Amino acid sequence: MHRAREVMLGARAGAALAILRLSLLYGAADPHNGYGPNRFRRTAAESGRIRLFGEGEEKRDHVWIDDLAEIAVRVLERRSAGILNVATGTSSSFREVAERVAALFDSVVEITGQPRKTPITHRHFDAIAVRKAFPDFRFTPLADGLERVHREITHG
Repeated sequence: MHRAREVMLGARAGAALAILRLSLLYGAADPHNGYGPNRFRRTAAESGRIRLFGEGEEKRDHVWIDDLAEIAVRVLERRSAGILNVATGTSSSFREVAERVAALFDSVVEITGQPRKTPITHRHFDAIAVRKAFPDFRFTPLADGLERVHREITHG
């Protein structure tokens, strides 16, 4: 489905097209409550609890929104064309992410699992092209990005 949209866009663009394929994003001004760092921080702040699907075994690559913005600016400045995975190349389990988020709070945050309704799926992105395109760029490590988001939300 995603590839079909990319092909349709390319056919209608009439010019070179840059497509950024994103892994999971997190940031302070996240507009939705998707499963992962953003929801974990919100529920920890509201209830002192983080609920995981299963035991949080699934792995994903998480990108701080500021890093995506920097990559997008670089793509625009260079007038790049083609497909680029915006991913760090490092996947963390949702359990690991929840533990990192919980550690940012002064009070104890309970992390609990709940029965899994779907099979475990790990998603990994190939980050070689983004490294080749922007060899001087370094993604923010997950722990640092989560800390920055927490600080931004709690201290403005």
